[in-house]
Amino acid sequence: MQEEVTTSPLALPRDFVFARAILAALWQVGFWGVSIVSVLMSRSGASAGLRILMILLAVASALAAIAALPKFFQALWLLLRHGPVASSMKQLGKALLKALVQANIIDSRHARPRVIAQRRDYGFVTCSLKGGATRERSVFLDALHRLTFSGWGFDWLYERLFVRPYNWAARANEGDVVDRLFTGIAGLGLWLHRLLSLTQTGRVRWYVLGLAAGAAILLTVVLL
Repeated sequence: MQEEVTTSPLALPRDFVFARAILAALWQVGFWGVSIVSVLMSRSGASAGLRILMILLAVASALAAIAALPKFFQALWLLLRHGPVASSMKQLGKALLKALVQANIIDSRHARPRVIAQRRDYGFVTCSLKGGATRERSVFLDALHRLTFSGWGFDWLYERLFVRPYNWAARANEGDVVDRLFTGIAGLGLWLHRLLSLTQTGRVRWYVLGLAAGAAILLTVVLL
């Protein structure tokens, strides 16, 4: 039976955790920046109405920043926990173990299973489960293997957003519907050319009559 799962650090959610921490920090900087700028503008000798508006904006921005503080500290905490590769793998294993315990797939009442993560040579990282029954360890390792090698669902999302619609469009266009559309436009232009070429008789009176008819139609449209 497989005793551990070995994967690359690229399969871990460290980039996502880092991006989330940066985004949370930017929200804090943005909210506090708007609040400070609003306070400074309210003191710049503006009209009373503008000062009241700036003060309200400063208070609202400060309250929004305070409300977002828990998310910011959570993102910062996750960033610290997922910084080292082995620690990131361990956090992932703990989250998976917790989910399996809550789903009653793994029983932690008697033997408390522990997640062990270690960094190996060439940058790889391994994860194993100590304690619990053999079947429970097998279930944990199988779930962890599928989780780390699934690409976090991006392949599934990419297939449904891009690959499948493209294949559907390709099957729908098996009869060259698009080409037929442009071919039809070109054929229509050729037919109109042949139709108009019939008016080229070389007789001046026909040309004068055509100009007069066109002028009459144009005047009728303008006057109406």
